[in-house]
Amino acid sequence: MLVRAPLAAIIATCCFIVDGDAQGKAPIYVRLGGVLNDYILITSDIERITIKDVIVNQGKCELYFEKLPGTVNFNQTSKFEARNSRTDGRQLSEDSPTGVCNINEVKITTDQGVWTFIWK
Repeated sequence: MLVRAPLAAIIATCCFIVDGDAQGKAPIYVRLGGVLNDYILITSDIERITIKDVIVNQGKCELYFEKLPGTVNFNQTSKFEARNSRTDGRQLSEDSPTGVCNINEVKITTDQGVWTFIWK
């Protein structure tokens, strides 16, 4: 059975801009997953990296059931689910009235530096 992803999901998983305060190429690959692009998939490109913090949409969305810091080894992928802050009783933000976070920006702090990934 052929499953077709929405065009927006395909674009969101392949097109991003990276901005970081560390020198050189980011030692991680970041992509979005899930039918609604509500999962952040972080894959290590180096032997070992520690993910210290993940901020979604400048803090407007939260990670759901994640404990940080976490270590990712070479070619392993960690999966983070992003949810609107409704899960802890606060009001929904304007950019996510349904409770599902529409991920546009992810700032990842690691033991190797900080990188921001932006999907357009």
